[in-house]
Amino acid sequence: MDSLQGVVDRIIYFNEFNNYTVFDLDVGGVLEVVTGLFPNLAAGEAVTVYGHFVEHKTYGAQFQAEKYEIYVPTNSETLQRYLASGLIKGIGESRARDLVMHFGEDVLDIIKNEPSRLTEVSGIGSKTAQQISETYTAQEEMREVVMFMQQFGISTTYAMKIYKKYCGLTIGIISQNPYRMIDDVDGIGFKTADKIALSMGIEEASAFRVRAGISHVMAGLYSEGNMFYEEDKLIEDAAQILNVEEMLIEDGLSYLTKNGKVILCSVDETNVYYLRNLYIAETEAAKRLIKIACIGWQIDTAFLSGLIVDYEKQFQISLHESQKQAVISCMTHGLSIVTGGPGTGKTTIINCILFILKRLKQDVVLAAPTGRAAKRMSQSCDAEAKTIHRMLEYTFATEDRMSFGKDEENQLQGDYLIIDEASMLDITLLYYTLKAMNENMRLILVGDVDQLPSVAPGNILKDIIDSGQASVVKLDKIFRQSERSKIIVNAHRINMGKYPEIDNASDDFFFIDAPSPQQAAQVVGQLCSKRLVGYQNYDPYYDIQVISHVKKGQTGVEQLNAMLQRLLNPPSKEKNEKTMLKHTIRVNDKVMQIRNNYRAIWTNIFTQESGTGVFNGDIGVVERIDDESRIIDVLFEKERRVHYAFEDADQLMLSYAITTHKSQGSEFKAVVIPVCEGYRKFLSRNLLYTALTRAKEMAVLVGSRQIIESMVRNNTIVKRKTALCWRMMDEAVV
Repeated sequence: MDSLQGVVDRIIYFNEFNNYTVFDLDVGGVLEVVTGLFPNLAAGEAVTVYGHFVEHKTYGAQFQAEKYEIYVPTNSETLQRYLASGLIKGIGESRARDLVMHFGEDVLDIIKNEPSRLTEVSGIGSKTAQQISETYTAQEEMREVVMFMQQFGISTTYAMKIYKKYCGLTIGIISQNPYRMIDDVDGIGFKTADKIALSMGIEEASAFRVRAGISHVMAGLYSEGNMFYEEDKLIEDAAQILNVEEMLIEDGLSYLTKNGKVILCSVDETNVYYLRNLYIAETEAAKRLIKIACIGWQIDTAFLSGLIVDYEKQFQISLHESQKQAVISCMTHGLSIVTGGPGTGKTTIINCILFILKRLKQDVVLAAPTGRAAKRMSQSCDAEAKTIHRMLEYTFATEDRMSFGKDEENQLQGDYLIIDEASMLDITLLYYTLKAMNENMRLILVGDVDQLPSVAPGNILKDIIDSGQASVVKLDKIFRQSERSKIIVNAHRINMGKYPEIDNASDDFFFIDAPSPQQAAQVVGQLCSKRLVGYQNYDPYYDIQVISHVKKGQTGVEQLNAMLQRLLNPPSKEKNEKTMLKHTIRVNDKVMQIRNNYRAIWTNIFTQESGTGVFNGDIGVVERIDDESRIIDVLFEKERRVHYAFEDADQLMLSYAITTHKSQGSEFKAVVIPVCEGYRKFLSRNLLYTALTRAKEMAVLVGSRQIIESMVRNNTIVKRKTALCWRMMDEAVV
């Protein structure tokens, strides 16, 4: 790493949003342009910067600083320039000159430790003197924190977040217990805090470390979709990860239990630990679901049958007997589930229910877990459907915690709530939804229980069905208008454990034999850049989606994205780009938000409406990358624009290819599915089924017939550790 030492000559640019600074550094009479993240840098300050030179295509050679050291100005000239920079509130050029003339090189010490003496200078009163001292002290503390954190590899961005939380107490708090940051500062996880703690000499067996480590292991529930951890397994895993005796883990769990951070309870006679929020969500959801199931509606079924006939006449369709029974069942029960694969008439049932409820002057609320699913529901039902977050009126919450305008105190108004794509519901979102429903509101969940469950904890649709406490209609008949679709026919064949019909005789389902991963990757590239574009004039950004079951390998998401980026959006002088650890994002790239960001502010480019929240799985296109402001603009769903600071760009990944899990709830005109590599144990039937059912007009499987056959045979489903079913049955008995 190179270094430069000199005096700040001039601040060229400073962005208050992210502290990005461009300045001239006087290095022995030679001015060097330096860029980096510097909180409140001022002319006249002595600085040593560490980093490397880069060649900017517009501004030429620049020194890109990764860390730095700032020294207090020591002579009258640099002191005066520093004070005159405007950095300290209450001091301008003339006052800076007067202060240096009066106090000399002791001026900064006087400002910090004896502010009352500043009144010795003409024009400075006691109020102004105090203001000058407070401003200088705060800036000095901030810099000390930034430089203190640099030695542990903490970026300026995170150092500033930490300082804003603890202010002048930062170094003391971190020195005593770095693990506090995990709960207090967004973006600081156990690994970062542990690195700092161990480098500061905190013992591996420290109670602080053990408790934080247990919480870290428990947080793995979120990534695995589980609700709880078995006691014995948790103690074993935590002891191994932390490299401590199991007895210390038991002590740590006892402390966390007493403080309410984790909950110890019994599920099916097994001791398990929950994170507090997941325990509350599951137990309360079970209670509320049983209450809803008990609502019912005494209405004459013959009368309902007559209304169904009216619907058939008005829309000139004929409902199958199973569909009619589904409608009647949903109308006469408080808690209903309609589940079935593609082409089984779920949308027709929803539309018939909406028709009847309108006749009965019942108010209905429509919602779905994602923006794309809500938009599709609106189009198919010709009625407004909102995302669940929007329906619940998500509001900004401190520390990135969920907060909704709709809750027990301000409930949803309506007689029915219908949620589509309910297989994507996780326990937390279900809990907040149930809390917001009024006491007479009925709930209809519509989805495909054979698809992959939600990414977040829970297995909602399956658990409710298995509890036996809801009215459940399972649709398995493919209706005539869908029988012509090989996509739908083959999806059902796969779901039943039958090999799909691969004869390339249809116009919507194709198989291309590519025995090796290298060949398959080449075919995927040709399909997305030329063949499908020429065949149906599909837009490679908005119409075509590659869905892979694996992340690594030649047909894994990472390598496919790199290849498709080269083919569809190659680099050029006209397109700015931002290099990340694993990939480069450039203007016009197709990208996906990979984790929920409740703080992100978006603006609708058509209505100028604004709101907060960008969610895991949202897909957009990069509009602009501005090196000067260090901002990336992304347009999601062709309408919502979001500004990202460069430091937040790790929330985005290329999405020319996405995993099957990330594709849930989405629908694309054309889907390309590579099937030629991956750990056989995890290449399961429901992975292939879920990917295929994302295709609306065309699906192309590329790879090996043997892999397809293996996936169809493998009906192994990793059972999630959930207890919603068990709790619902228990509540029903009570």
